[in-house]
Amino acid sequence: MKTAIVVVNWNDPEGTQASVREVADWGDPKPAVWVVDNASRRPFPQERMDGLDLHVIRSDINRGYGGGINLALREILEDASITQVLLLNTDAVIAESVLRRLGKAIQEDARIGAIGPILRESSGDRERLAVGGRDIARHMLTRRCVADESAISPRGRWNVDYVPGTVALVPAGAFRKVGLFDEEYFFSGEMADLCERLRREGLLCVVDTGVFATHGCSGGTLRETLYVYYGLRNRFLFVRKFGGTEKPLLLVRWVLCGLLMWVKACLAGPPGKARAARLGLWDGVQGRFGNCNDRFIS
Repeated sequence: MKTAIVVVNWNDPEGTQASVREVADWGDPKPAVWVVDNASRRPFPQERMDGLDLHVIRSDINRGYGGGINLALREILEDASITQVLLLNTDAVIAESVLRRLGKAIQEDARIGAIGPILRESSGDRERLAVGGRDIARHMLTRRCVADESAISPRGRWNVDYVPGTVALVPAGAFRKVGLFDEEYFFSGEMADLCERLRREGLLCVVDTGVFATHGCSGGTLRETLYVYYGLRNRFLFVRKFGGTEKPLLLVRWVLCGLLMWVKACLAGPPGKARAARLGLWDGVQGRFGNCNDRFIS
């Protein structure tokens, strides 16, 4: 069982280096690591790490989360010895023992298309436990969160609509079965899309509630604005692809949700958030997808 780990760097070389060094300290056999530098203003400094099979891909354009991972996946899937791929955010940490447990689950159950741990997410002085995600076509707040471990019952593997791409282990064969990430999302929603395709092929998306990883929820004002824009806009893309007979009603739902988000932001939020909601609604209705960072980054 050989694992490839994919980390995408976008202006966070310190976090990316920390993620790679964490893996470099693991025992043998160490996973192979792909770092994709997504046209960062602060690129990942390529360096040798003893005993670590490190691959660095530098993209001359920002391809977004899914597009960056796809660059690595195209290389990874050419290696028949790699059996599973760990997607890892630069602000997330997973222990070697957790990866081994998730990998064992995939070995024992061929129905698993994606699996992840519970995420201990911290932001400021707040912490929450995130146990997978809900259908993004029907929910605005898609993280299934609980206040503490006592609320996680029964323990075991929970079926979820999607496994967050923050920390997710996917069999290599699952990508061969359903294809790579849809790059039209660019940022946010692409993991939900992949999991929807996996589930439609009869595979399971699960969270192992017996293990944890940590997620620092790093960001800032710009990242929050991008989350508002892409989070709303990409609902329209997801519904267009998977809405079926409910597509018209779901599209109306997101138009109304977008209008409400815009009004609330105009009344109480910062101007940037109101603009992000307005543009996300407009582009979603118009079918304008892909990279729209130039609307927010000068």
